Amino acid sequence: MLWKRVATAVVLLPLLLLALFKLPATGIAVLIALAIMLATWEMTALIGFPNIGQRVFYSSALGIAGIAGSIWLLDGGEITVFLYSALVWWIYATIHIVREDGSFGGVFGSKTGRMLAGALIMVPTWLAFIFLFVVDNSAPALLLYVLVLVWVADSFAYFTGRALGKHKLAPAVSPGKSVEGVIGGLSGVVLTALIGGYYIWDLTGQALALWLAVSVVTGAVSVVGDLIESIFKRRAGVKDSGHLLPGHGGMFDRIDALTAAIPVFAVGWVTLLKAGG
Repeated sequence: MLWKRVATAVVLLPLLLLALFKLPATGIAVLIALAIMLATWEMTALIGFPNIGQRVFYSSALGIAGIAGSIWLLDGGEITVFLYSALVWWIYATIHIVREDGSFGGVFGSKTGRMLAGALIMVPTWLAFIFLFVVDNSAPALLLYVLVLVWVADSFAYFTGRALGKHKLAPAVSPGKSVEGVIGGLSGVVLTALIGGYYIWDLTGQALALWLAVSVVTGAVSVVGDLIESIFKRRAGVKDSGHLLPGHGGMFDRIDALTAAIPVFAVGWVTLLKAGG
C-alpha cells in the first residue's frame, strides 16, 4: 500500500542522510555491506537453492568478494574492471529484457546462470557504491545525486504511468510498467540532471551535455534493474523478495533499480573525469 511505502521512507530517509553525512568512508562501507548482503540473502531464495547450506555458501562467497574489493578500494586500489564488467552485464540484461517472451530463458534458464547473474549484479553494485563515495571530493554529493536521480525516475514513472500509461513496456516481465511511465521518469531525470549539473557541479557546454547523457542512461538502466529482479521473482513464483521493509518488500526490492544505476553511473563518472582531462 502507498501509505506504507511513504511511512517507511519517512523513517528511513533521515537515517540514510544522517549516515551519508556523518559516517566516514569505512562506516559507509559497512552500511553498504549490510544492505547488499541482506539483498544477496533474499536473492539466494530466488535463485532456487534447495537448502540453507547452499544459500549460506553462495552468500558468503559474494560477501568475501565484496569485502575484499572494498578493502582494496578503500586502500586506493583500482576497480575499473569491475565497473566495466557490470556495464557489459547490464547491456546484456537490456537486450534480454527487449527479447523476453515470458520463457525466462538465457542466463536465467538455469541455476548456474542465475548464480552468475547474481554475482554480476551484487558485487559490482557493492563496489560502485563505495567508489562513488571515495572518489568524490565533496562526498556524499555524488552518491546522493544518484540516489535522488533513481528516486525521481521511479516516482515520475509511477505517477505518469498511472495517469497516462497505455502501452506496456515489458508485459511478459512486469505488466504494470508502461512506455509512458518510462518517458515520464526520464523527463524527471532530465530536469534533475540539469539542476544538479548546472547549479551544483557548475557544468556548462559539452561537460553539461555529457553529464545529461550519463544521467539519462542511468535513469533508463534503472528500469532494467527493476525488471531483472522481476524475472528472478517470477521464476521463483513470489511477489516480493522479502518482507523486511513494510510497503517495499525486501531489501532486494528496494535496491533493484540501484543495482543497475549505481555501477552504470560510476562508469559514466569515470568517463566524465577522462573527458575533463
